[in-house]
Amino acid sequence: MGVGSGTRPRRPALIAGYLGKGDQFDEAVAEFAAAYAEQNEHDYQALLSAVRRDRINLYCEGDVPLLFTENETNNERLFGTPNASRYVKDGINSYVVQGNRNSVNPEKTGTKSAAHYQLIVGAGQTATIRLRLSDLAPAAMGEPFKSFAEIMQTRQREADEFYKSITPPRVSQDEALVMRQALAGMLWSKQFFFFDVDLWLKEHGVDPMKPGARLMRNSEWFHMVNQHIISMPHKWEYPWYAAWDLAFHTIALSTVDTDFAKEQLELDAAGVLPASDRSDPGLRWNFSDVNPPVHAWATIFLYRTEQALKGEGDIEFLAMNQTGPDGMWDEEDGFYYDVLRLPDGSARRLKVRSMVGLLPLCATTVIEPWQLERTPRALKSTQC
Repeated sequence: MGVGSGTRPRRPALIAGYLGKGDQFDEAVAEFAAAYAEQNEHDYQALLSAVRRDRINLYCEGDVPLLFTENETNNERLFGTPNASRYVKDGINSYVVQGNRNSVNPEKTGTKSAAHYQLIVGAGQTATIRLRLSDLAPAAMGEPFKSFAEIMQTRQREADEFYKSITPPRVSQDEALVMRQALAGMLWSKQFFFFDVDLWLKEHGVDPMKPGARLMRNSEWFHMVNQHIISMPHKWEYPWYAAWDLAFHTIALSTVDTDFAKEQLELDAAGVLPASDRSDPGLRWNFSDVNPPVHAWATIFLYRTEQALKGEGDIEFLAMNQTGPDGMWDEEDGFYYDVLRLPDGSARRLKVRSMVGLLPLCATTVIEPWQLERTPRALKSTQC
């Protein structure tokens, strides 16, 4: 996440002068770091506990070999540096495509795995592979594929009923099918996205805080860490987000999942995606690429869509810069401050007088009396 500061001076004396002589900023950063570390530890222990209890199980039909590696980048191949593990994430591909039997873990353990099915499918024929992911242990599950067909039919019927309920009655059968396929593709293309820019820069031998460091794309975004469910342009071909595209994604997603659509826009509003100068990231290839300011338009469009679907809009959703202890606006000081949001959900204002606090004034428009006199209709609307 990014902590807004308006500028990025790199000399320690300038930073100290900019933040003042108090300890408030230091304490806030330390508090965030400690809370974040505790949350990471809690999440890790929860994951270990789930694995140890066999809470999540993948059932594969047939006696099929399982391939295991670690879900770690092949640094040796990409960067010429040693791998943290002998078995890296592209090991399964090496095994299946290149026949490298030494690229997967013979101990059958790892953080990435695949069931290795080998099928011969003739011309005009089809083949079906059945898998089932469940929180039931084998003893409680019994035969995992006994009711498989019935479950699939039920889910198919539920999906048919859902899409029928949101499809305008005036569209043809072919148009309804196109709409359904398009929306299904949007739902399929959301995934967990993790990108630690600072770590990525270090892997490429770049230290943006070091004087004279070589320039590289995204160097000024070293502070940003993305770890959220985000709508991708395409999960397979383009598995990264673009903020401009994301705003348009929410318009389509609002038809099938309004809450998720709002969450995507709130990632931007809450400061999860923007840079420390409050600029929006363009796309992962170069976050500094300039994009049209479509998020405000998408927000009001999404509000109107929900209003049409449910009969009322979500006013709180529109209050991006909310007041109160968790908001950016400080009523007593009469100023917008950046907000540090801690992993436990609490928030703390950083009372640093920066350009960020002045930016909301850019959205203010002054209409002079003589302008209103020339536009009677506008004058009448302002008096309502």
